[in-house]
Amino acid sequence: MAEVVKTGIATPIFFLVFVMVLALIPELTILLSAPVVVAGFNALFGMSIALPIVQSVIRHIEAGGFGEEVKSKYKKLGFS
Repeated sequence: MAEVVKTGIATPIFFLVFVMVLALIPELTILLSAPVVVAGFNALFGMSIALPIVQSVIRHIEAGGFGEEVKSKYKKLGFS
């Protein structure tokens, strides 16, 4: 078994067996896909919160709220 792990063949074998089990038991596929769906919703929700904050910080930089040094460095980045 150590040689199998050392050569890196264990992962493809595991996934081959895993896909075969998922093909034989479709209910298991549904159960295992639920966390992926939840993670996708969390990512979208997180973006909907983070995007306005980032936009607010950018507007604050452009207005000079963090000082002229930060504003000039931001302008050098070429985003605005």
